[in-house]
Amino acid sequence: EGRRGEYFQPPFYHAMAALMLGLFNNFATDTISEVVFLRILSSIVSMLTLYFVYRIASVLFNDKKLIAGIIIFSALLPSQININSTITNANFGDLISTFIIFMMAKSIEKGSIKNTVILGIAAGIGLITRLSIIPAIISIPFAFSIKYYPNIRKAAKPLMIIAAIALVISGWHFARNFSLYGDFLGVNAMRMDYAAGGKPVIDALYFPRLIGWTFITFWTSFGVTNGIFIGSLGSAAGIIIFAATYLILGIISLLSFYGLVKFIKKYKKVFNKTQKKIFAVMLIHLFILLLFFMSFNLREDFQPQGRLLYPAIAALSSLFVLGIYSLDIRIIKEKLPHLLFLFLLALDAASIITILMHFA
Repeated sequence: EGRRGEYFQPPFYHAMAALMLGLFNNFATDTISEVVFLRILSSIVSMLTLYFVYRIASVLFNDKKLIAGIIIFSALLPSQININSTITNANFGDLISTFIIFMMAKSIEKGSIKNTVILGIAAGIGLITRLSIIPAIISIPFAFSIKYYPNIRKAAKPLMIIAAIALVISGWHFARNFSLYGDFLGVNAMRMDYAAGGKPVIDALYFPRLIGWTFITFWTSFGVTNGIFIGSLGSAAGIIIFAATYLILGIISLLSFYGLVKFIKKYKKVFNKTQKKIFAVMLIHLFILLLFFMSFNLREDFQPQGRLLYPAIAALSSLFVLGIYSLDIRIIKEKLPHLLFLFLLALDAASIITILMHFA
């Protein structure tokens, strides 16, 4: 990918994209056409991710307005739109993570050898695609334990099948990494590269900066290094726009959190037994992903990039929209999809103006 720390990345998406680009080169070979083709490929992958977000939301919730709101949030989140057409394995990684969550939901709903085999294949492909998929794979044993609780021993057979298939697909990659870098995941290669910048400095402002910039980049950030955001820190007017924008987003996020607190009191009436299990698996995946995110930022390199949480976009979208919906405000209950669409459309318009002004 031409940037530091990327040469150790698992090869599946790059190989697949290169194969498809080779086929495309039978029709066009100029660089601009190739870039456009690869961006379209990334967009198609992202649309598939949205489809599985919809399938997960449809399993979890019965309210069509709530499901529509979740899809609208996932589709129109400005930073998500920005990354959706970027030439990167991150989009495919988010797709595999979301697909694994979907297949776990299906397995909880109705277990079958077919679902187990598909999960094994998805896990195997995930292991040779991107490290950010590992939290989803770690969630698989939890999903089957929750499914079979209290008779957890029944989870052993499907888990062994999944592990066997995944190792058949990805075992060669582990062996290669160990041979080249001395560890199975290739993490040492990343550490050697990031070591040039030194370990992150943990001071009094570290966690406020980490949380603040992760929040900003989750919502609206653009450019190769997420260095473009609404407003700026270089002028008084830019600072006012910056502060106002993210203050509003912060207030809305806190309202969503308050709505979730209200929802917890009545979730037993909303979810059936299967939905509770699926919701628990989604939360476990999000929790594991957050642990990985914090560990990386604390031990390897300071990268407060909200997009690194997008492997859990199904959970994040569901939680945010569910929180807003659970405020029990009449107009929100009646017009949730419309209000979310208009709100995010305005945020997208502001983002486009910001990008145009940056490159003007």
